[in-house]
Amino acid sequence: MTYLEAELTAFLGYDPYVVMLEFLLRRISSFLYMLISGGFAGIGGVVQGLGTYQNYFTQTSSINIGWDGLSVALLGNSTAIGILIAYLLFSILKIGGLGMQTVAGVPYEIVSIVIAAIIFFIAIKYVFDLLFAVKKGTEIGPNNGVDGPNIKLQKEEPVL
Repeated sequence: MTYLEAELTAFLGYDPYVVMLEFLLRRISSFLYMLISGGFAGIGGVVQGLGTYQNYFTQTSSINIGWDGLSVALLGNSTAIGILIAYLLFSILKIGGLGMQTVAGVPYEIVSIVIAAIIFFIAIKYVFDLLFAVKKGTEIGPNNGVDGPNIKLQKEEPVL
């Protein structure tokens, strides 16, 4: 709920104190969610830096972790099942790429190219969804065919 929505609902007859309290509670809960998620990210960074490499930090230790997480979330469409499937795909590509490099002599950069192509095509899908949003018509009432069909066009919101 934005501040303008809170003002509008208070103007429409709802109790303004209740509306403002709901507005503030939503803001506070959003802040707490960000605080908790930032804490988990910080704990993950500490564990990665201190736990994996025995109290020293190498320059290439965790370069791709954030980008892989963003890519998995984008590929999984931010759903639990989709992220699980995307995670399995990325782990198969990354671990399989290491195996292909040692066994068949295929360069590991091929895996990076495949992952970049996957991300590129997903981004293209989102761009096309935003540019060419489908308009669907809904009838708003009968007019006995005098002026043709009485259809109100609504722009369909793209799913992000």
